[in-house]
Amino acid sequence: ERQKRLLNRLKQTGDKQDIDDFWNETLGEKKFYKKRSGQFWKYLCTLPINLERYQIFNELNKRTAALMTEDNCFVYACIQAGVNEETIDHMREVIRVRDFPQSKVQEISDATGIAFNVTIGYFDNSKDNRIIHYIPKECETARTIDLLLVEHHYMLNERLPMTTYFIRNYKEILKACGGMNIEKQMKIYTKRENKYVVRYDRTTPLWDVMKTLWECKYFEPISYGELFTYTTDLYKQNLAPFKDLTYAPKYCVQLKKKAESKEVNKNKCKFIPEHVFFADFECSTDGFHKAFNICYDSEDGSVSESIWGQNCATEFLERLPDKSLIYFHNLSYDINFILRHMTEVKGTPIIKGSRTMQITGLYKGRAIIIKDSYSVINKKLKLFPAMFNLQTGPKEVFPYNYYSSTLLANDNRTGVISEACKFVKDIETFMKNIDSIKGCRIDENHFDLEKYSTFYCKQDVRILREGFVKFRNDLLKEFDLNVYDYVSICFIANKLFENRVYFPNGNLYDLSNKPREFISRCIQGGRCMLSDNMKQKSEKKLIADFDAVSLYPSAIARLYTLEGIPKVMKDEMLSTEYLMRHLFDDDQKEPIGEKFMSGFFVLIKITEIGIHRHFPLIVCDPELNPELNVPRSSNTCCLMYVDHITLQDLIKYQGVKCEVLQGYYYDGNRDLRIRDEVKKLFELRLKYKKEENPLQEIIKLILNSIYGKTILSPIESKITIVDDKDAIRYAIRNYNHIVKFEGLDGSDKTIFKLTKSICRHFNFCPLGVNILSMSKRIMCEVFCTAEDLGMDIFYSDTDSMHLYNEDIPRLAEEFEKRYGRVLIGKNLGQFHSDFAEITPGKQSLAYKSIFCGKKTYIDLLTNDLNEVAFHCRMKGVKQDVIALTANEMFPEAIQCYYNEDKGLMVPQGKFDKDSEFSVMKLYKALYDGQEIGFDLCKSCQPCFEEKFNFSITTKTSFIRKLKF
Repeated sequence: ERQKRLLNRLKQTGDKQDIDDFWNETLGEKKFYKKRSGQFWKYLCTLPINLERYQIFNELNKRTAALMTEDNCFVYACIQAGVNEETIDHMREVIRVRDFPQSKVQEISDATGIAFNVTIGYFDNSKDNRIIHYIPKECETARTIDLLLVEHHYMLNERLPMTTYFIRNYKEILKACGGMNIEKQMKIYTKRENKYVVRYDRTTPLWDVMKTLWECKYFEPISYGELFTYTTDLYKQNLAPFKDLTYAPKYCVQLKKKAESKEVNKNKCKFIPEHVFFADFECSTDGFHKAFNICYDSEDGSVSESIWGQNCATEFLERLPDKSLIYFHNLSYDINFILRHMTEVKGTPIIKGSRTMQITGLYKGRAIIIKDSYSVINKKLKLFPAMFNLQTGPKEVFPYNYYSSTLLANDNRTGVISEACKFVKDIETFMKNIDSIKGCRIDENHFDLEKYSTFYCKQDVRILREGFVKFRNDLLKEFDLNVYDYVSICFIANKLFENRVYFPNGNLYDLSNKPREFISRCIQGGRCMLSDNMKQKSEKKLIADFDAVSLYPSAIARLYTLEGIPKVMKDEMLSTEYLMRHLFDDDQKEPIGEKFMSGFFVLIKITEIGIHRHFPLIVCDPELNPELNVPRSSNTCCLMYVDHITLQDLIKYQGVKCEVLQGYYYDGNRDLRIRDEVKKLFELRLKYKKEENPLQEIIKLILNSIYGKTILSPIESKITIVDDKDAIRYAIRNYNHIVKFEGLDGSDKTIFKLTKSICRHFNFCPLGVNILSMSKRIMCEVFCTAEDLGMDIFYSDTDSMHLYNEDIPRLAEEFEKRYGRVLIGKNLGQFHSDFAEITPGKQSLAYKSIFCGKKTYIDLLTNDLNEVAFHCRMKGVKQDVIALTANEMFPEAIQCYYNEDKGLMVPQGKFDKDSEFSVMKLYKALYDGQEIGFDLCKSCQPCFEEKFNFSITTKTSFIRKLKF
């Protein structure tokens, strides 16, 4: 009962101190539950002998703390055993926590070819010592290491040049033999005729030494404060930095190849779905959200049902057959109402950031997979009809805030029309809908809450089902890929390119550990900045939003994949002159003579900048350059990770001189087939777009998702959901890995977030880095041409720039002279003006613009018809909140509202383009340095807070303050 009370307190608070209380109070009683694992030794040895070889120290100071925390005890023991540096580096990379569980030793054995004999010792004699053998399963044993695991601490198990007699009698020996050096004292094994006898060949097993030290109380616990100072759950790489870039290929590279048979993939699946459903919850949004209705369709639409009431989620689960796959559009929301009712959650939920992508589990023995359709088709549901040529149905007018938990208590189905009208803007349509929905109107002033809700919920589910099934069928027909097998569009795009580009090559490799970590540091996202990092303003001179056409596909269309594996640069290679002399020419496919480098990735130190740019190519990463307090994109000498594309551009466009400190290079072929493949897809999309075939939308999604999985970051934590009856046992066994835990809302389960013990993550980062670098080259070619011509550019955000419209023809002419390509158009590699049109067919241009900061600016748009609208951006603030705040602050100015269909802010009343508008005055105030607060909860879309325990609430106020 006490443990249950403590668990409930933990579930309510999630407080770190509570977790420590839980550990201290419970572990003594439940010691046999504790998972055998490796941690650093939590005691100081007060006997003045040197046990540093076993990561045991006599005092805690800066030096010993560093030795204690640089490597976890398992790695430390392997170092003492003489394991080579390559294997040690691999261990450092994959072991992500200080507390290394014994269950993972087999995985290390399989990966390294080392056999481990682990002797487990118990100081309290609660169990007999025993030995567990770990032998590599898939390769020959390279060597064997004996380890001792005591008090969760791994040590190299060997014999020591000392005796237990010395330990037990140290104080007496010290008095009698004070002048004798300690090494000689340690060999004393008995006393004869009042004289101590030394035997120089005497040794003692480590276990006997440790047990005797324990029994003689020579181990003094490190105080809690010191312990807290020197421990951490997450094993960070910078605690054990790489001395060089050498690596063992068997640990760090993995050939891209097809699975040997379809059975291999089947074995990885929990089950193959036999039934597919599409569903949606309707919920009350006052306070904690509660589901009151669910509608669902089967894949072919033959089943189309709804369930009303507070038990709708459990009734839905009851109706599901075994091996069901269910899609929700925005699973991150809907999962809050269904997860608590599942009998068991299997495996690790796939959660990326705040987005829940997939959860697998059981309900009363029936297997269920729940997936997020938004992760595959990342478009709002209301866009599906236009995307997939679907019937839309009546306009939705729904009084969401009227459907409160109070109104719906006891599964009430009767609503008051006059009250509901207070919660809708379009009362006329609302009344028409009540009359048009069969059986919805009860009498003159009452309507059926269930029928009204179900009508619109079913309409949404039908649109989701028809759109998603259309997407799946088209994908199967065109690319032979089944969307049901994948969790996101990135995985679909990656599989397509594996089949068409990566696998056919046969010499492309995914990377892990050291080479992946180093090359990934060359990832530089799109450039988002104001000219010279200064606020900008323009009036009465037309500005265009000049956009690159499909920037990332355009970059891929100029690229290649690098064959082979990365090689460490030798000292003589570490200069820009050497690298540029030996790098392939742009369209070179194979090594020829001195041009043998197909690509490289290096750390450079910029020492000189020949050309200062308004939009610099140099990226000053504050983590790499903590001493520099400058904007991220700036004309500043600094350290920078770059690939060959970026280094070429730094030299060409900014006249950079630099030192090359270290790096990897490739000397295999460049495979150009990725160019042809992306061009085929782009042309196929244009063809389908011209035919108004919805398949063009699928190809567009794939084109924009090709590079995503190539630079996917390693996942260093995981979520596990455990029944409360097992939660105490689980918490004790995994204590050192737990980041946080809390009760799953409305259930008898507990959610744990843990750090992963071992991280084996492979990706194709060389291609991902090259794609991002080539995309910036595409932008640089235009930017630098414009700058060289003295043209003003006000703002850039990844694939676009704001510049004067009148400069574009001269820019295009000069660009064609320099690069031999036509700049303006709608093909890959070209640019076009891309402001949203106020009236279709009439080009919009900015008559006035104010740029306050990154992703915070406004353009007053106009056209040949002298119409006015506003293109607004403000990071983290919704468009309707911008309009509402502006109208409240400046009521005397012309009021504006957000038109979602146009994607523009539209003014009301009489005006011309030189009138005073509320939103322009708002941005002018920000430009002038005024701090303004925006209440994000005033949006017409509810402001939700999704909690760790899978509950969700509506916030009533959330102020974001901005000042530039």
